[in-house]
Amino acid sequence: MHKITLAIAVLLNRQMLPTSHLEPIKASPPSDGRESEAPAKSALLLAGAFSEFISASSRLEHSYRQLQDEVSDLRLELAARNAALSTSLAENERMRQEREAARRAMALAELTTVLAHEIRNPLASLELFAELIEKDGDRRAEWVSNLRAGIRSLSATVNNVLSFHGSGSLKLAPVELSGLIGNAIQFVQPLAHQAAVALQWLDDGNPNLVMGNESALQQVVLNLVSNAIRHTLPGGTVTVAMRGAECRRVVVEFSDTGSGIRPDQIDRIFEPGFSGSGDTSGLGLAVCERIANQHGGQISVSSRLGHGARFALSLPQLPLDAATA
Repeated sequence: MHKITLAIAVLLNRQMLPTSHLEPIKASPPSDGRESEAPAKSALLLAGAFSEFISASSRLEHSYRQLQDEVSDLRLELAARNAALSTSLAENERMRQEREAARRAMALAELTTVLAHEIRNPLASLELFAELIEKDGDRRAEWVSNLRAGIRSLSATVNNVLSFHGSGSLKLAPVELSGLIGNAIQFVQPLAHQAAVALQWLDDGNPNLVMGNESALQQVVLNLVSNAIRHTLPGGTVTVAMRGAECRRVVVEFSDTGSGIRPDQIDRIFEPGFSGSGDTSGLGLAVCERIANQHGGQISVSSRLGHGARFALSLPQLPLDAATA
């Protein structure tokens, strides 16, 4: 800045020489005093302008330095905040992992409680029936039937827990539903016999093909029939009926002459863990609904309190030639 000022002063205090002369050209004396005052005023104006320029440059330089200091402070603050954010993210990740571990531990505890509750009574019954088989040979067939019922009840409980807490999709293939239901009814028959409940299977005689998973669909039949038997008094009836194809869907009805479902509970019976009587894990119907959804189907329910309940399983029908495709 000082060099610019000095240069301007030198320029203002010396006469410019034309490139074609070695000596300054002497100007003619002015005719009046006003003409001689013009260069001086111009020089003063130019000096003032440069002085303002220098002052503005100094202020700009000062502001720039302040801005640099502020940017440096902001960088330090940003680095500190980034470090705090990294610490916070790490803390959040740690807390998330701890919550996930706690959730899994709680789920495992619930699973253990469910298994202990569901398995305890059937195990006691199995022990009793095994003792009766040994001591009472005359009624051995009856005790064996009850023993089979207890074993299959345990199997259903374990399968429900595994199905509900399992992950992944089911492997589907063409399934002849009528034959599958008939086999499932035969499997669950000991439970009905033990409860003194009549179990009826009404087949329409058609193959009724669906795209399904045999084990999963058998679990649905077992759950729905077991649920109906549990809510039917001795001497009552549980009926499974194949209604055939309706609008390209196969419908199977599970009805009973039991106690029915209370109106305030009917909208909750498919919720995991909900049990109207409080004596079951509340997984059976939830598993049924999940499996039905995995097959592109659905389950509906209707009931009159004191007059039993009716569950309808609806699945997409396959054409007959799909079984050989």
